[in-house]
Amino acid sequence: GMLLDNSCARIVQCEFVNNRAAWAGAGVSIRGEGGAPWFINCTFRDNGSETTSAAFDVGVTPFGGGAAAVWSGAPTFVNCLFYNNKAWEGGVVLPVFGTPTFINCTIVNNQATIGYGGAFFDPDGRVTFRNCILRGNTTTKGVGLYDQGYSGSLGTTTINYSDVQGGWTGTANIDADPLFQNPAGHDYKLQSTSPCKNTGENAALPPDVGNLDWDLDTDEIIPLDLARSGRNVGTSVDMGAYEVYEIPPPPPPQEPE
Repeated sequence: GMLLDNSCARIVQCEFVNNRAAWAGAGVSIRGEGGAPWFINCTFRDNGSETTSAAFDVGVTPFGGGAAAVWSGAPTFVNCLFYNNKAWEGGVVLPVFGTPTFINCTIVNNQATIGYGGAFFDPDGRVTFRNCILRGNTTTKGVGLYDQGYSGSLGTTTINYSDVQGGWTGTANIDADPLFQNPAGHDYKLQSTSPCKNTGENAALPPDVGNLDWDLDTDEIIPLDLARSGRNVGTSVDMGAYEVYEIPPPPPPQEPE
């Protein structure tokens, strides 16, 4: 889908859909030690989705990172949604020597079709997740233990303030049904009773480098979520790509004077 080489590009409100790669990174392949691209309010779906060995032979099934392969560099993904991405290992991301960071991302129903790590394959512990939701991802090896992701003996993936199915050691992580509005219809907004509501870390919110509200202030904290609703509208930011949006009740009727 996209190759970034030593790039600090800002990719804002884009969709990466139905891309294929012969080796790794069907959605986006990132390389170059000086590269630090941003992906803001983006959706990655159905990338690297062929699964048979015959399909691999003709160059449509990535070995790793169905959505992203990070050969080097330090990309950041903010308010991004990942679903139905597949690869042999690491259905969403494969870090080789790079250090990707995911902030307020929703990562669901991705698959490792042959090996480990339904969402991430991270043997060196190079990936960081903050305020994210990782649910419903599946793996072929290590079922149950490595459904969401795989960390090897050389490092442990850093996950904090996130909802991880099966649990993950880290600060303020939870393991609970996030109560998506309509997951069967790929609507991954949160219901008002979601346990992910007001449970994220405000300090993890990055600056508005994508200028989502068009006010030219890129130093302010990111103001909008993936649906372009307010990003932090409660006591704390919500986990995942979407903030719970509730219409306030009307004011009570006024007593006649």
